[in-house]
Amino acid sequence: MSEDHTTHSKLGAELAGIAAAQKSRILEVALNAIDQGFVVWDENDCMIICNDRFCEFWNYPKDIAKPGVRAIDLLRFDAARGEHGTGDLEDVARARDRTARDHHKKGTDEQYVTNEGQVLLIRRYTVPELGTVSTFTDITDLKKAEDALKENEKRLEEQVAILSDREDKLKAQKSVLIDLARDLERARNESDLLNSQKDKFFSIIAHDLMGPFNLVLGYSDLLAQHVEEFDKATVKSSAETIRESGYRLSELLENLLSWSRHQMGRVQFEPQPTDLNAIVERNLDLFRPLAEQKAIRLVDDCIPAVLARVDHNMVDMIVRNLINNAIKFTERKGQVTVDTELRRDFVALSVADTGVGVPADKISKLFLIEEKTSTTGTEGESGTGLGLQLCKEFVEFQGGEISVSSTEGEGSCFTVTFPLATGSTDDH
Repeated sequence: MSEDHTTHSKLGAELAGIAAAQKSRILEVALNAIDQGFVVWDENDCMIICNDRFCEFWNYPKDIAKPGVRAIDLLRFDAARGEHGTGDLEDVARARDRTARDHHKKGTDEQYVTNEGQVLLIRRYTVPELGTVSTFTDITDLKKAEDALKENEKRLEEQVAILSDREDKLKAQKSVLIDLARDLERARNESDLLNSQKDKFFSIIAHDLMGPFNLVLGYSDLLAQHVEEFDKATVKSSAETIRESGYRLSELLENLLSWSRHQMGRVQFEPQPTDLNAIVERNLDLFRPLAEQKAIRLVDDCIPAVLARVDHNMVDMIVRNLINNAIKFTERKGQVTVDTELRRDFVALSVADTGVGVPADKISKLFLIEEKTSTTGTEGESGTGLGLQLCKEFVEFQGGEISVSSTEGEGSCFTVTFPLATGSTDDH
């Protein structure tokens, strides 16, 4: 009976051993079938089991990487082959052991590059009552792809930067071209204006200047050839025609010279405190004989002793042209009034008449030299339209403005503004 029991015990032990061996073999085959390195350490950091991929990744001989070997001994083996850095072999092995433990403690993955350039992703897991499981995945190709992607991204960013720089340069060039186009358009417009002004200038010389000259020459020839045949009334009439033509020639030449000097930039601008009332009085006295010929009443309604900071000669020319125009386009027995009004830092000078007025469609063209707006006066007085253009340019040159209000058949009022001289309004 005892012998049978012993036999059965031996048989059971043998069967248990066979079963354990089979389980170990199955586990070994299963572990070697996976593509990852796999190793299990007990609580004392001694190897329980590893697969072939683990040995391949670290180039461990099977007689070194075997159950029971301590992790630190494998790290010393690595250090002896130059793995994990340089220096004292024991220090290198201990430093690598601390790094591994630190990752395990923090629960972080580790990417390790071997001496052969292989990149391993190491993950560590704690298994209660067993120890630590570590897996090793070859991510070399993935890392290369990632690095290539980063390199491509870097190159793409560089290309984007280059394109952005080119775009900025193109925008800058576009802006320069737009400015050049505007300058060209401005120059073209200025050229067209200059050509128009030149045509106007030659038109004045060819027509408006020659007309009075022809009158002077014609009546002079008549008087020279037939003076003995004419009675006094005829001689006086011819003389008055010659005198009137002389006045017109003088006015026209003065305006032409002023206009040409202004266009060439040769007008001297010397602003100084100037008594506007004195200029008005002098010009009213100058035109009084002409006004009396048409029985036109001249009225001075100016504030006395108003000082404007202006160029005396320019203002004199402005006032002279405005009064002359008012007389020219006022019917017999009409009235021309000159007055001044204070407007903060400016003084407004107005010349109003009871004349024929200006058609509404012509008011906006009065100050354009390229527009032919001049008409003959109420008694056939000729004109060029150049005087108003000069008035506008000389007024604006001094920081003022010119405006006109007119009702056809009732009269016109031209107003110019000039900057006041400091302290000129203290007494008003």
